[in-house]
Amino acid sequence: MQELTQERTKERWMELCEQAAVESDSQKLMALISEINRMLDSKMEEQHEPRAGFSVGR
Repeated sequence: MQELTQERTKERWMELCEQAAVESDSQKLMALISEINRMLDSKMEEQHEPRAGFSVGR
């Protein structure tokens, strides 16, 4: 069950990165980056590793 969730997360992560790489609309790009950051923060929390304080647009 956990492996399936991890696979879906990986697929979503890749999808977001691919979209961000070609997005030309700055607002859509920021939304994609925000979602990528949210996923990264969640993953780092699971591993109990604080992430360097970097935020975009705040």
